Amino acid sequence: LVPDCNGNSVPDSCDVADGTAKDCNDNGIPDSCDIAAGEIDKDADGQPDDCEYRYGDFDLNDSIDGGDLAVLFALWEVADPIVGDVTGDGLVNAQDLAVLLARWGPIP
Repeated sequence: LVPDCNGNSVPDSCDVADGTAKDCNDNGIPDSCDIAAGEIDKDADGQPDDCEYRYGDFDLNDSIDGGDLAVLFALWEVADPIVGDVTGDGLVNAQDLAVLLARWGPIP
């Protein structure tokens, strides 16, 4: 069987490929189905919070701004933090700061 978690009679892979459904974590499952299966979405924007954290929106306000910068600096040089390590190298450092600044503003 071809997965169709949202029950729209279209395979999930097609929904993701044509942009009908978002898949922020590239797991092949639409974000709405991830959330329905238990992924956390505290800000109820239809995107799993883990994706927003990885992008750099640590305060979940749909924008990279001063609040996120404050979180990053508070976690500076912390190894394997829950949030802050946007590069995925296991440490909050200058590389994360550079990515955060490059993404400054509203989340696309």
